[in-house]
Amino acid sequence: MSVSVICLTPKNDKMKEIKKTQYLIFYLVEEKPKTNVYSIRNKRSGEELATISWYSSWRQYVMETSFFRGEIIWNDGCLKEVVEFLQWLREEHKKKRARNDKS
Repeated sequence: MSVSVICLTPKNDKMKEIKKTQYLIFYLVEEKPKTNVYSIRNKRSGEELATISWYSSWRQYVMETSFFRGEIIWNDGCLKEVVEFLQWLREEHKKKRARNDKS
């Protein structure tokens, strides 16, 4: 079975690599005043697998996939890397808020 993946966030020179893991590369794709948007890409193919953005209802960063991307298979290693990145983002967000509260 062939699976096609549509890249919804085209890779460009403005994207900043934030973290590279065994399977994935995390890129900063949009800086907003309070939060950011990140792209999760396959380390081998460069295809976008998901995005990470702030979900205000839950007051935390979440991973979002789209049915437009087709079927994406995640193993425990990939999911662990995503969870670790989300935990890092949460800590960075807390630090940023603490700095802003002191100002």
